[in-house]
Amino acid sequence: LDFIDFFLNYGFMALADGVETQEELSAVIRFGVDLIQGNFTSHPNPVPLATIPERIVSLIEKYSENAAHSITQKTYITTPEEMSISAASVPFSDHG
Repeated sequence: LDFIDFFLNYGFMALADGVETQEELSAVIRFGVDLIQGNFTSHPNPVPLATIPERIVSLIEKYSENAAHSITQKTYITTPEEMSISAASVPFSDHG
């Protein structure tokens, strides 16, 4: 998507917020986002997760591998301490 490319071209990271289903996870990875947030990956928690559940890591790796055949992208699996506060937030919407 053009707005994700815009963010990435200017050195920002794109965050897909509100990822609620496995299908949305697959879609935002295909779109090329860098970061994912939403109830599908973890329910609201006052403390950042120390690790990502293995089931989610496996899906991210699977969808990233599939997406790599059609677009150029990077996959990051990080701890909360490694995250940058300056990431650009791009809310996910299926309204085109």
